[in-house]
Amino acid sequence: MNRADEFLDLYKQMEALLDEKYGESAGRRGNAVTRFINEPAGRDYREELDLCREVRNLLTHNPDMNGHPVVDPAPALLETLRRAIARLEEPASVLEYATPASQILVTSPGERTLTVMEAMDRRGFSHIPIIYQSQIQGVFSVSTLFSYQLNYPHETLKLRSSTIRDFKEFTPIYNHTCERFMFMKPTQTYWDAQEAFEKGNSPYKKRLAAIFITRTGDWRGRLLGMLTPWDIIGQDENGNDA
Repeated sequence: MNRADEFLDLYKQMEALLDEKYGESAGRRGNAVTRFINEPAGRDYREELDLCREVRNLLTHNPDMNGHPVVDPAPALLETLRRAIARLEEPASVLEYATPASQILVTSPGERTLTVMEAMDRRGFSHIPIIYQSQIQGVFSVSTLFSYQLNYPHETLKLRSSTIRDFKEFTPIYNHTCERFMFMKPTQTYWDAQEAFEKGNSPYKKRLAAIFITRTGDWRGRLLGMLTPWDIIGQDENGNDA
């Protein structure tokens, strides 16, 4: 098998794996490679796979000239395809794309509400986990205040004197009105997280705001990292944020 044939064979293997990952619905067939290279999972291969697409098109539409391939793919391109195939066959852990626990802004039940809100504003966070005794007890978010005010319209929010504990009715993981959260184990993959966020975009479900990664895959385990849609969905084929 010459290099051109080997290149086309590897490219087809990669396409088949991507079609399997993304499915063939919603007009995605044929665009799987474009989608892959514009997402975090394919970011390491973006430039090389862009070149591979061009070479593949040349070999497919102009296979030879006078009995010789119009393009002789460099060994480095074949190696790029092999690495991409290996990544697809054995996807990376969700932890590879998550914000590590050491970098996550967290709070505790006894912290002053206004102090927490000011920290959230400075760092551009819309929600932060509430940690008590190394376990996630809930999430404080913008929607927490929204829910509180809706349920107690005649009460004045005293942010300077209140603590996170005062909103405990609305902070449990599964008790958010406008959003939802879930847990994953560190052994789960990028594709697991991507599927979760894409299903979370359904109009029939509350928006999936974040995935917390713990050793046990639930609130009882120590927090290892956090994923948001920005970490996983990446960009669309035009380079826009998804």
